[in-house]
Amino acid sequence: WQKACRNWRRFRRLATKASGVSLPPACSPGPRVRLLEALRSKQPRLGGLGGLGGLGMQFLQAHAALIAAAFTTCTTRRIAAGSARASFAVPLLDLAQCRRSEASTCTPFLDAFRGIGAFQVRVPAPLARDSQHVFEHFETFMALPEAARHRFLCDPGEVLVVHGYQPRGGEAERFNRFRSGIVFHGESTLPLLPEPFEEDIERWRDGMWRLSERILEQLRDELCRSGNMEVNLGMGSFSQGGAVDMISGSHFQLKQMHSGSEPKGSGSGETVRLPLHQDPSFMSLLIHGSSDPPGQGLEIWDEAAQEFVAVPRSGCEVATVFIGQLFHLLCGRGDMRFAKGAHRVVTRAGDMEKQRLTAVFFFQPQLDTLLLPFVSPAKGSQEETISFRERRLRSYRRFARAAPPWKKESG
Repeated sequence: WQKACRNWRRFRRLATKASGVSLPPACSPGPRVRLLEALRSKQPRLGGLGGLGGLGMQFLQAHAALIAAAFTTCTTRRIAAGSARASFAVPLLDLAQCRRSEASTCTPFLDAFRGIGAFQVRVPAPLARDSQHVFEHFETFMALPEAARHRFLCDPGEVLVVHGYQPRGGEAERFNRFRSGIVFHGESTLPLLPEPFEEDIERWRDGMWRLSERILEQLRDELCRSGNMEVNLGMGSFSQGGAVDMISGSHFQLKQMHSGSEPKGSGSGETVRLPLHQDPSFMSLLIHGSSDPPGQGLEIWDEAAQEFVAVPRSGCEVATVFIGQLFHLLCGRGDMRFAKGAHRVVTRAGDMEKQRLTAVFFFQPQLDTLLLPFVSPAKGSQEETISFRERRLRSYRRFARAAPPWKKESG
């Protein structure tokens, strides 16, 4: 470290003398981009360094940039080691731009799944307004007396088709300690409120399905262009009525977060209100009801950096898309590897009383669909082919059985 500081001071003196640009001191290197812009913004006042001309200056600039990069990286890692970094590692992708460039080798959706296991897209304005309207309906329902909500309780023994009201701390306590809400499966709804509640829900759900079909189609296209596909997936294969329909068997949740005391021994001023997990679906799509605070405490585990990354954007105008366990099963094979996309919700003490509403769609095949891998497996590997029904029973039973962290600690 001391040697690097000495080298930095030496290069700083030389660069300032040669170009008239004052570089930042070693204690505050600043972003690499600003450094390079500063170096490029002025022409060298001298004819180079030691008679080397332009090449000498380029050499110095390159070394200065490398040293700045090293300092920036070290500083960032020290800061991020103990907490999630607020970054734009979760990309905001342009669906329209992706469709225009589909003939190229560009694979932005798969790249995001490889890197962090998630990305975000803009929600069309009319659909964003419908989302806001649905959240208003949901708030009205959640304001009803508990007895009125209990008329629509989910069947506690049902695993395959969960449908209805889930009270706080009900099924899968690990995930519902701070949450309650409703689950609708497929095209079904319930008359939770007088009309036009069901009509609004159906229109909004169809709009979210159409948006998700565009995302699934882009993923299908990028998978096909990867050259690793074992199955021929034609256009629209993942759409409603397609060969591998990921829409009709989907379900969505509307959930409200509740305040609560911190887990025992936390002492951090933050509460993990939804523990770290992977979604069991092929793909999931999440809409937040608010942008205050931005990201709503949603964090994704970055395996490469070994740290949590805070999702930077939220609200009805943006959707967060997560890779699911089923995507890994069908596509994460051979040379195709993806990040887990494991995520959690962490709330600061100052944000605990703020309203947090979410809508999450889980996209998956219909129950009797055989899970035939889309991508060629590694050589010599042999796997049992099962139906999605069997897979769902296994995965959701694990979800339901998982002991909450606070019970593990007390046990």
